[in-house]
Amino acid sequence: MLKYLLIIIMLMGSQLLTAEEKIFITSGEWSPHLSENLEHYGFGSMVVTEAFNAAGITVNYGFFPWKRSYLYAENLYTNPETWAGTILWVKSPERDRKFIYSDPVLVERQVLIQLKADYSWNQLTEGERKTIGIMSGSYNPVINRALLEGKIFVIEFRDYPDLLQKTLEGHVDASIIGLNVGLYYFNNNLSDYEKTQLNISDTPLETRNYHLMINRNYPNADEIISRFNMGLKELKQNSRYAELKQKFDIR
Repeated sequence: MLKYLLIIIMLMGSQLLTAEEKIFITSGEWSPHLSENLEHYGFGSMVVTEAFNAAGITVNYGFFPWKRSYLYAENLYTNPETWAGTILWVKSPERDRKFIYSDPVLVERQVLIQLKADYSWNQLTEGERKTIGIMSGSYNPVINRALLEGKIFVIEFRDYPDLLQKTLEGHVDASIIGLNVGLYYFNNNLSDYEKTQLNISDTPLETRNYHLMINRNYPNADEIISRFNMGLKELKQNSRYAELKQKFDIR
């Protein structure tokens, strides 16, 4: 009897050692960082995947419109797996109440893109009141301050190609876009001639940190974030993070 009990204990221990920890994370489309259509789902997704792997956790992604992506993680939506968190987001008071943040997964500089013919300024508060294009809902302290000072009027766009096209056509004086995101759509969506007409500023308006967020009510959320941060730190210390930046041409 004791012999069989020992065998059962050994088998159970073996199963625990080989059991695969999984986590399910939502995402939206934000090339070159996050995309269902890019290799390894983009730079940001690959960093998150490898950081989790270093912590012994396998991540599975679901790609949804951004609002749904956030709501699934906020409500721990289950069908049949539970969406534990979401990538990649900046910190905000509203999100603080719902989620625990990881260390920054990536940094994106917000810059101006405008017609070269009009390129005589690189700050929102310079000169006369300007019409500025932004992605829908992507307000930040720099934009909010310029709005309060009456320096800009904002037009929101639903996708990056439309934002760039309206900038080319002169419907806005300039648009605000993440540097790497802007370069991705600049290189992949514009003709050679169109590229010669636009200037992407190298002077950042703002630098923003983007994080993995895990729902505070998800089991062991603090431990998951802690393990993820350790994996992320390992990637950055052993040069793997730099290799991934080079692979995706991230500046």
